[in-house]
Amino acid sequence: GQVNVNILIPLPSERTPLATDPATRQAVQNLLDGFPNVTPNRPDIADRAHNLNAPQLIDTNVASGQLTQRLTSADRLMFRYQFTGQKVDAFQFVRGQNPNTRNKSHTVRITWDHTLGARTVMNTTAGFDRQGSLLIAAPGGESGPILITGLTRLGPSPAVPLDRAQNRFRYATSVQQVRGSHTMTAGAAITRTQINGSEPDGGLGITQFRPDFGRDAITNLRLGTPSSYVRALGSVYRDRKSTRLNSSHVKRSRMPSSA
Repeated sequence: GQVNVNILIPLPSERTPLATDPATRQAVQNLLDGFPNVTPNRPDIADRAHNLNAPQLIDTNVASGQLTQRLTSADRLMFRYQFTGQKVDAFQFVRGQNPNTRNKSHTVRITWDHTLGARTVMNTTAGFDRQGSLLIAAPGGESGPILITGLTRLGPSPAVPLDRAQNRFRYATSVQQVRGSHTMTAGAAITRTQINGSEPDGGLGITQFRPDFGRDAITNLRLGTPSSYVRALGSVYRDRKSTRLNSSHVKRSRMPSSA
């Protein structure tokens, strides 16, 4: 589909580099070429405001299945699995602004239903969820974000690239008993969560052009004189684990009476 937005781009008079060094001049021209080479069409909003559309492609695949087996007159076993894969080629209003995304998720459930008596049923479930997320810089965004005061950011956010996997294991059991018009429920659950992967902040570098050196930010961009450059160094791998226990509880509910 198409995405519509307003962005801030250089004026036609600001499209020429001011740097004299040939290498710096070429680098500045590459940055200026990251913006649409048009005249801003929304001066009613701001002098540099420009409205435009950009395409985005989302491709999603889903597969699922369920198997239920009656073991005995009192026991039933159910197995369920679902896979979702999604590929997003993100819209780009300026070069490399949004990362492309690859998501994959797996959901597994195994449930055992056991009848303890005419009015009592036990339910036990083991579940596993895995969510994988990969955010990669689109073409033109490999050098990290370029922040220019007064213009839309070039390149992706500082958190790109991101490669994260989250695993969640859940085990739960509950017992339900019907007593007249009331249902008594008791249960407990334990959840184990793991999150690991690479999540840098500034791993590709962050270049910023601000009003500095007695000049405005766009003039500094044209001269190739950034105010700051930041880049994360060292290992950016993260590994977090947590366990949550929901203690046993008893809940009473009243069944609605029939008319």
